[in-house]
Amino acid sequence: MVSVIRLDSDEVQNWCDAGNQDVDEDNKVQIASYLCPGNSAVSGGVKGVEAMRLAVAGAFHASFMEPAVSRLEAALAATEIRRPRIPVVSIVDAQPHADPAIIKKISARQGSYKQFAFP
Repeated sequence: MVSVIRLDSDEVQNWCDAGNQDVDEDNKVQIASYLCPGNSAVSGGVKGVEAMRLAVAGAFHASFMEPAVSRLEAALAATEIRRPRIPVVSIVDAQPHADPAIIKKISARQGSYKQFAFP
């Protein structure tokens, strides 16, 4: 994952599209987050990203994380989650949730592809 600064999102998308023409599917990149005007995070394959790497554990919020969803669903199914005292605001839909079944279901998708846009 890399942070791209001083470019609007259309320019970043154009760079992603251009770079994706020269790499295989496993190394394609895409905008993962719109952090603020002029600052986007791009996530994807190592060969597709030629910039300073961010110290993150994975290609979060990109389609590369989809295979992990079923494994996370299985792990969450085996985990007891009690009703929280305070609603949990999900990174998936930015909504508060208090039902443990919904929290489990939505938590499995927390690393999945999601383009964030902050006002």
